[in-house]
Amino acid sequence: MWLVHTVICIYNISITPFCAYDGKLPIKFDDLKSCDIFIDNVIETINDDLIEKEIGLLMKCIKDEQINT
Repeated sequence: MWLVHTVICIYNISITPFCAYDGKLPIKFDDLKSCDIFIDNVIETINDDLIEKEIGLLMKCIKDEQINT
């Protein structure tokens, strides 16, 4: 299974940048390709809004076995 891990940074507040690390979206994918397509679709849909609000979003597909617990 593949999971989408995120880092979100907000640039227009007094603590610059204010970032939240180790986010994980509540969705799993069977393969890397479908995970990457999902990320591309999300970014295409919300990228302009994020730029306008000065928010940075990094998403990366990571395989379950790559996650250190």
